[in-house]
Amino acid sequence: MLTDSERKSLDGLLDQIIPPNADNSIPGAGQLGTADFVIDKTAKDPEFAAALRKGLRLAGDDAGKFEAALPEIFAALQRYTYMGYYSRSDTRPLFGVSARPIHPSGYDVAAEPEDLMKKLTAPVVARGRCYRET
Repeated sequence: MLTDSERKSLDGLLDQIIPPNADNSIPGAGQLGTADFVIDKTAKDPEFAAALRKGLRLAGDDAGKFEAALPEIFAALQRYTYMGYYSRSDTRPLFGVSARPIHPSGYDVAAEPEDLMKKLTAPVVARGRCYRET
Protein backbone atom coordinates (compact mmCIF):
# COMPACT_ATOMS: atom_id res chain seq x y z
CA MET A 1 0.00 0.00 0.00
CA LEU A 2 1.25 3.47 -0.86
CA THR A 3 0.90 6.65 1.15
CA ASP A 4 -1.17 9.47 -0.37
CA SER A 5 2.03 11.29 -1.29
CA GLU A 6 3.51 8.19 -2.94
CA ARG A 7 0.28 7.59 -4.85
CA LYS A 8 0.29 11.18 -6.11
CA SER A 9 3.91 10.78 -7.25
CA LEU A 10 3.09 7.48 -8.94
CA ASP A 11 0.17 9.05 -10.80
CA GLY A 12 2.51 11.82 -11.97
CA LEU A 13 5.09 9.28 -13.16
CA LEU A 14 2.46 7.30 -15.03
CA ASP A 15 1.27 10.48 -16.77
CA GLN A 16 4.84 10.94 -18.00
CA ILE A 17 5.09 7.36 -19.24
CA ILE A 18 1.76 7.65 -21.09
CA PRO A 19 0.81 11.32 -21.18
CA PRO A 20 -2.61 12.66 -22.10
CA ASN A 21 -2.97 13.98 -25.62
CA ALA A 22 -2.95 17.73 -26.23
CA ASP A 23 -6.69 18.26 -25.81
CA ASN A 24 -7.05 15.73 -22.97
CA SER A 25 -9.52 13.66 -24.97
CA ILE A 26 -7.25 10.68 -24.30
CA PRO A 27 -6.26 10.61 -20.62
CA GLY A 28 -2.78 9.87 -19.38
CA ALA A 29 -2.06 6.70 -17.45
CA GLY A 30 -2.04 8.51 -14.11
CA GLN A 31 -5.31 10.30 -14.84
CA LEU A 32 -6.92 7.01 -15.79
CA GLY A 33 -6.00 5.30 -12.52
CA THR A 34 -3.46 2.86 -13.94
CA ALA A 35 -1.69 3.11 -10.59
CA ASP A 36 -4.25 0.61 -9.26
CA PHE A 37 -2.90 -1.98 -11.72
CA VAL A 38 0.70 -1.18 -10.73
CA ILE A 39 -0.17 -1.38 -7.03
CA ASP A 40 -1.77 -4.77 -7.63
CA LYS A 41 1.55 -5.91 -9.12
CA THR A 42 3.40 -4.67 -6.02
CA ALA A 43 1.16 -6.81 -3.82
CA LYS A 44 2.40 -9.87 -5.70
CA ASP A 45 6.06 -8.84 -5.74
CA PRO A 46 7.37 -7.37 -2.46
CA GLU A 47 10.82 -6.77 -3.97
CA PHE A 48 9.30 -4.62 -6.74
CA ALA A 49 7.12 -2.86 -4.16
CA ALA A 50 10.13 -1.90 -2.05
CA ALA A 51 12.10 -0.71 -5.06
CA LEU A 52 9.13 1.28 -6.37
CA ARG A 53 8.75 3.06 -3.03
CA LYS A 54 12.49 3.76 -3.00
CA GLY A 55 12.24 5.26 -6.48
CA LEU A 56 9.28 7.40 -5.48
CA ARG A 57 11.23 8.69 -2.46
CA LEU A 58 14.29 9.45 -4.59
CA ALA A 59 12.59 10.96 -7.62
CA GLY A 60 9.04 11.88 -6.69
CA ASP A 61 7.13 12.22 -9.93
CA ASP A 62 10.21 12.91 -12.11
CA ALA A 63 10.42 10.00 -14.54
CA GLY A 64 13.92 10.97 -15.69
CA LYS A 65 15.35 10.92 -12.18
CA PHE A 66 13.56 7.67 -11.42
CA GLU A 67 14.90 5.99 -14.55
CA ALA A 68 18.44 7.24 -13.90
CA ALA A 69 18.39 6.03 -10.29
CA LEU A 70 16.71 2.66 -10.81
CA PRO A 71 16.66 1.74 -14.52
CA GLU A 72 15.54 -1.87 -14.05
CA ILE A 73 12.69 -0.90 -11.74
CA PHE A 74 11.69 1.90 -14.08
CA ALA A 75 11.60 -0.60 -16.96
CA ALA A 76 9.28 -2.85 -14.93
CA LEU A 77 7.12 0.15 -13.99
CA GLN A 78 6.94 1.13 -17.64
CA ARG A 79 5.92 -2.40 -18.66
CA TYR A 80 3.23 -2.57 -15.95
CA THR A 81 1.99 0.88 -16.99
CA TYR A 82 1.56 -0.24 -20.60
CA MET A 83 -0.11 -3.46 -19.51
CA GLY A 84 -2.50 -1.70 -17.17
CA TYR A 85 -3.35 1.14 -19.51
CA TYR A 86 -3.83 -0.69 -22.79
CA SER A 87 -5.64 -3.67 -21.29
CA ARG A 88 -8.52 -1.49 -20.09
CA SER A 89 -11.62 -1.84 -22.21
CA ASP A 90 -12.36 1.88 -21.83
CA THR A 91 -9.09 2.94 -23.50
CA ARG A 92 -9.26 0.82 -26.65
CA PRO A 93 -12.09 2.82 -28.30
CA LEU A 94 -10.02 5.99 -27.82
CA PHE A 95 -7.52 4.52 -30.28
CA GLY A 96 -10.10 3.41 -32.81
CA VAL A 97 -10.37 -0.25 -31.88
CA SER A 98 -13.21 -2.16 -30.34
CA ALA A 99 -13.71 -2.32 -26.60
CA ARG A 100 -14.08 -6.09 -26.88
CA PRO A 101 -11.09 -8.27 -26.05
CA ILE A 102 -8.55 -8.93 -28.80
CA HIS A 103 -8.93 -12.69 -28.50
CA PRO A 104 -10.53 -14.79 -29.84
CA SER A 105 -11.99 -12.62 -32.61
CA GLY A 106 -9.19 -10.14 -33.24
CA TYR A 107 -9.59 -6.74 -34.84
CA ASP A 108 -10.18 -5.82 -38.45
CA VAL A 109 -7.01 -4.25 -39.76
CA ALA A 110 -6.89 -2.49 -43.10
CA ALA A 111 -4.32 -3.79 -45.57
CA GLU A 112 -1.27 -1.60 -46.09
CA PRO A 113 -1.00 0.00 -49.54
CA GLU A 114 1.21 -1.99 -51.91
CA ASP A 115 3.65 0.91 -52.44
CA LEU A 116 4.16 1.25 -48.68
CA MET A 117 4.78 -2.48 -48.31
CA LYS A 118 7.39 -2.36 -51.10
CA LYS A 119 9.11 0.55 -49.36
CA LEU A 120 9.07 -1.23 -45.98
CA THR A 121 10.39 -4.51 -47.37
CA ALA A 122 12.97 -2.98 -49.77
CA PRO A 123 15.90 -3.34 -47.30
CA VAL A 124 15.10 -7.01 -46.77
CA VAL A 125 14.76 -7.69 -50.49
CA ALA A 126 18.00 -5.78 -51.19
CA ARG A 127 19.88 -7.83 -48.59
CA GLY A 128 19.11 -10.99 -50.52
CA ARG A 129 18.78 -14.48 -49.26
CA CYS A 130 20.40 -15.10 -45.89
CA TYR A 131 19.49 -18.74 -45.48
CA ARG A 132 20.43 -21.93 -47.23
CA GLU A 133 18.02 -24.15 -48.96
CA THR A 134 17.99 -27.78 -47.86
